Amino acid sequence: IKVLVGPEEATFHIHEGIIRSSSKFIDNAMKPGSTEFEKGGLRLADDDPESFTLYQEWLYSRQIHLEREEPIMKYLPACKAYCLGEKLMDNDFKNAVVDTIIRTTTETTVNESCFFPSVDSICVSYERTPRGSPLRQLIVDFYAYCGDEREYASD
Repeated sequence: IKVLVGPEEATFHIHEGIIRSSSKFIDNAMKPGSTEFEKGGLRLADDDPESFTLYQEWLYSRQIHLEREEPIMKYLPACKAYCLGEKLMDNDFKNAVVDTIIRTTTETTVNESCFFPSVDSICVSYERTPRGSPLRQLIVDFYAYCGDEREYASD
């Protein structure tokens, strides 16, 4: 099937069986009588092509590759990818993204200090996921476990 992603409509071609078996959203969109899927393809105008690239790669390899020089820069694309997985209703993909975020956090230590998702990553995560989201809980857990109370103390 053809999937058009973002306002510029980046085009992706994915085997129908693979994507339908993984994404409840796309499976529902392609059922007879659905208005989501048009002859020209499925349009995801509000989504990020970079996130969909990660999703497409994961569909075929079951691996997520966040190519960034600075490990700290991996959080924002990972959080956006999780949000795409939320929209696509693909729990396996969301779990893979969470595993990637945890691995990035455990591998990103300098002088025994942990690095966590940035404010931008946190904002994206909270704006695009529902209350009780595993991604939100993970972020809270990171800061609760490794945060320094001096950072949050009032004067």
